[in-house]
Amino acid sequence: MSKSTTANESTPLRLFVSGDKSQVGKSTICLGILGSLLKIGYLPNELAYIKPVTQCEGIQPVHTWCESKGISCERIGPVVFYAGFTRAFLKGEVGTSQMLLEKISNSVKKIEKG
Repeated sequence: MSKSTTANESTPLRLFVSGDKSQVGKSTICLGILGSLLKIGYLPNELAYIKPVTQCEGIQPVHTWCESKGISCERIGPVVFYAGFTRAFLKGEVGTSQMLLEKISNSVKKIEKG
């Protein structure tokens, strides 16, 4: 079964799920997508999950589920909006926007390799 949707099979397909606020079901949608992909024949080593930006500092259920299925995942993303993050950002204590984007990009590239 060929599951590639691109002309270059070495280029992973990236799917971004976003919402306008927290608690709107983004993680639940991701669980549904990953579960459906497993059900239709994708292997766990062909899938990965990362939540590159979060307010949650603890391990989330989607990470636990991915680990139980053998899906590569990053437990806590590279950018965490902890209490006081905005103030620290404005003071220049957490790096620039470009630096944060690079951290995210590097983490996505790492996780897509499995």
